[in-house]
Amino acid sequence: VGKATAEVIDPEIETRYWRESFPTRGNVDRSVEFEEYAPAYQYGWETFGRQPTMHSTFDTIEADLRHGRAQAKGASRLTWDQARDASRDAWNRVQAAAHKHAKK
Repeated sequence: VGKATAEVIDPEIETRYWRESFPTRGNVDRSVEFEEYAPAYQYGWETFGRQPTMHSTFDTIEADLRHGRAQAKGASRLTWDQARDASRDAWNRVQAAAHKHAKK
């Protein structure tokens, strides 16, 4: 994905965005703290940034993401099924930003 993604993914901005947006997300368990979901969001934006092209989709590589999640989840107790939508949201956010940036 390269330069376009590197220019749009700022871990501090992404963390702040998801911390602030977390309470409004329809796909999270409200009884679970943001800190449990934070690694899932981070995994989403980081894995998009490691893709060789911007044309990869979350759905096409989800099986690989599922397998890699065990190492990326840190202390989070969420299963992949519980964390998947958060990772997908973060992936989609940076993918949209990268596509927009690439068109400039």
